[in-house]
Amino acid sequence: DIQDEMIEMLKERKAQLKDSTVVVVKSTIKSPNLPDNSTDLAIMVDVYHELEYPMEMLQALRKALKPSGKILLIEYRGEDPSVPIKPLHKTTVAQLNKEMAANGFKLSYKGDFLPIQHFLIYEKNPGDTMDKSYTIEFGNAANRNAGWAVLRDNVMGGLSEAEMEYGPASVILKGAVSLKNRGGFVSIKSGFGSFDLSKYSSVSIKFRATGQQYAFTLENSRRWYEPAYKQDFSAAASNTWEVVTLDLDKFREEVIGDPTGNKVNSTILKGILRLGISTAEKKEGPFSIEIESISFK
Repeated sequence: DIQDEMIEMLKERKAQLKDSTVVVVKSTIKSPNLPDNSTDLAIMVDVYHELEYPMEMLQALRKALKPSGKILLIEYRGEDPSVPIKPLHKTTVAQLNKEMAANGFKLSYKGDFLPIQHFLIYEKNPGDTMDKSYTIEFGNAANRNAGWAVLRDNVMGGLSEAEMEYGPASVILKGAVSLKNRGGFVSIKSGFGSFDLSKYSSVSIKFRATGQQYAFTLENSRRWYEPAYKQDFSAAASNTWEVVTLDLDKFREEVIGDPTGNKVNSTILKGILRLGISTAEKKEGPFSIEIESISFK
């Protein structure tokens, strides 16, 4: 556990039982603090979805597991709307498989005997393709991402308008940019998480758009006034599907919209907390962008 109170409770329980086999270890939000090649089975019961840094934790667990070691995840079924748990605390097998595969694991057993929870055992993937690519596929259909949200200039008093809608296989952001009240931008953002992008060299966006130039954004801080990293892109033809590829090492650093002259580096890319796509021109008028997928390679 990571909480001092829980660590003390475990120690007290161990003392009450006079147990000599249990070792109580305090972990961090990024690591279980276990020796490499020491663990046969790691169990997380309704825990995985709460991890603040799931990528770092899975990579640390992978090192701690023996070659035949496994991870057991028990999570509430996100596929079943009748499960009386908030969606934030449920996960789907498809999403878990995708995230586990991205960190070098494959599903080895799926038990369907629990009434409202998944029982999933993962083992190390000998092929280990975790470093090759990472793709976000938008949409409200099964196995696609519908977790991004709108962020616009009204947080600073601006008057730009925007609405977002998820289709089966895309997300649409549309509205009108206004420069009134020092405004001038609309964006969609992922939730805060943990994205190690240092293993990739580029990001490709499949989209179609009208009305504005756009920017892909990377943030490594939760504070709005600290540096963020951007690279602009635009549609070659209005409202026509296309794929644009941006080199990650060409992302520029900006502070509240002003370029600093610095570029992103591997240390920053390793600790990205949030991704986004934003209008990039201080230009009034309507716009629309539909995004199918984002792929890092």
